[in-house]
Amino acid sequence: MIDGLPASLVSQNAEAAIYRQSVVLNEGDNLIAAVAQYSDADGDHDETVEANFSYYALPEITFTSPSDWQSLGPVDGTGLSAGGALNLSGVVERPVDITGTLSSPVIDLQINQQQADFTNNSFTFNDRN
Repeated sequence: MIDGLPASLVSQNAEAAIYRQSVVLNEGDNLIAAVAQYSDADGDHDETVEANFSYYALPEITFTSPSDWQSLGPVDGTGLSAGGALNLSGVVERPVDITGTLSSPVIDLQINQQQADFTNNSFTFNDRN
């Protein structure tokens, strides 16, 4: 039995048997018990082994700004406004503020390989250098 549920025999040889049972893990620590029941010349026996498994779901990231397909406005081709300059390679740089929320705390968040600022479960990022 695994976590109180009967386990299915998967394979067996002269030295061992492998059993399997799916269990539902809850967020955080999960104590799972496996009980082996067998008989020998000394009678019936139960052997119990417990193991603790920690499960933490990946955080969900929700972007609140900019929204999908949002137009960021025209680029200033004069090069006089911040982020409006065309460089010699033809790359146009336009600063964009990105904000959003996280479903759980994280220790690091990067957007386009650059560090975002975050507090509690929200984050802010701007690409102004």
